[in-house]
Amino acid sequence: MSRYEILLFLHVSSAIIWLGAGLLTIVEQERAFRSQDAQQILRGFQDEGWLAPRLFIPAALTTFLLGTALVLEGGWGFTTPWILVGLGGFAATFLTGIAFLKPTGERIGRMLGQSGRLSPQIVADMRKRLLVGRIDMAVLFTVVFDMAVKPDGDEIVLIVVVAAGLTGIALATGRHTAPAQ
Repeated sequence: MSRYEILLFLHVSSAIIWLGAGLLTIVEQERAFRSQDAQQILRGFQDEGWLAPRLFIPAALTTFLLGTALVLEGGWGFTTPWILVGLGGFAATFLTGIAFLKPTGERIGRMLGQSGRLSPQIVADMRKRLLVGRIDMAVLFTVVFDMAVKPDGDEIVLIVVVAAGLTGIALATGRHTAPAQ
């Protein structure tokens, strides 16, 4: 077994952990939100806040670092189109998590902890956060597709089509899951 194959296995494994944990979190948040139980929703945000530094962030960074090692070990080059798409997707989803999902989740958790009920502001913030979370998952799935298919520059339109399709699915699946305000 080569060093490249070991790095590839570890890279794919960390990506599965990152993607799976993110998908499970969205499913659980959607489920809690539909229940309209403020305490169940609060527990979900608290669990996610606990998991982020212990699972999401380490898995994301490990995926990135191992991917970088694969590029160097495999001699791919950082200007290869499918690698650029992967790096762009990683950057987009990592920044989305840090700049939007984390602070919004913390704010919702604080508001729920203080009021103990689903106010119109909390519901609006949750709708927005769940929407962004589903789109973020579409980005991650697009990156996985990109990594698996490894399209060249001429096939980059395929990535755009897949991304648009996955984003459409992400938008459609959440349309009727949240309670009315």
